[in-house]
Amino acid sequence: MDSDFPWQRWQMVDERAVALLTGRTLKAIQHDRCRGIGIPFKRLNGATVRYKVADILDWLDSLPSGGSQQAEDEKKRGSRKVA
Repeated sequence: MDSDFPWQRWQMVDERAVALLTGRTLKAIQHDRCRGIGIPFKRLNGATVRYKVADILDWLDSLPSGGSQQAEDEKKRGSRKVA
């Protein structure tokens, strides 16, 4: 892991840190949590919500990788358009 990375994989962080790491809004993170999707979390003392840094990083790794893989797949298929 990068030496500039301020957290360890075992640390628990709040939703503001999740927003910082993922580039998502607090509202989106809260919405996912209420729907039971997204990054796993722990509820401490009934109200305090914390996320493990390792779970955040694993969630980020599980996301699709963007356009480059789609372009590779289209190359393999030949991407022919039928008129």
